[in-house]
Amino acid sequence: MTYKLSLILRGMGINLVAGPILDIGCGTGRSMKLLHNITGGLVVGIDVNPVRLKIAKEVYEESSLVCGDAKLLPFRNSCFKLVSLINTLHELKAELVDSLLNEVRRILVDKGLLLIVDKCFLPELKPWEELTILTEKAYHEAKEAVYGIRSFGIHKPSEIIEFISLRGFRPIYCGIWRIGRRLSSTEFFMSWGKKTFQLLGMIKDETIRTRIAKLISRIRKLASKYGYGPAPVIVALFEIV
Repeated sequence: MTYKLSLILRGMGINLVAGPILDIGCGTGRSMKLLHNITGGLVVGIDVNPVRLKIAKEVYEESSLVCGDAKLLPFRNSCFKLVSLINTLHELKAELVDSLLNEVRRILVDKGLLLIVDKCFLPELKPWEELTILTEKAYHEAKEAVYGIRSFGIHKPSEIIEFISLRGFRPIYCGIWRIGRRLSSTEFFMSWGKKTFQLLGMIKDETIRTRIAKLISRIRKLASKYGYGPAPVIVALFEIV
């Protein structure tokens, strides 16, 4: 994913961004390192998970890391040129996305940029592409059933563009790409499912548990026949209006 995404972002002119960048939901630091390699500038990462941040420090030694919640970003006004959410938007709590975008507007400079890279739903997906969406659906539905936490989730590109545009941003680029490795059935089953199965076993509502179990069964059938990935991904750049 890293190499192809790097080419895409360079083609968009991200390498010309002069100024500090904030990577929200930086996780283990790979997206931070990617952005630093492209721009050569300062990239700050924020994530709520301290374990991931410890890994991020090992992956990207020059990193500036902050452990914090995205709903109240611990930065002063107008201090970043670009804010990125790379594979982060669909993971966020649905109820927090509005407040996050307000915070992003606050910390961006005038004409600052918001970069969104995320899986998206498209009509007529190939089976191995659909699988990348179904695995997310199974995990997030199980998570909601257990903890009552509804994630923003996977959406159509037009829905993502409209949602963000209505919150004070103007789209200046949008592209749909297939990004990520193609996994064989064996590779997929070795790497997928642990968290989803754990959550499934914790669901008390039998109707919900049965529905998600059927979804998992469909995932297993598709993976056995077709393998997994690459995923349909929206890469979109917005400017503050």
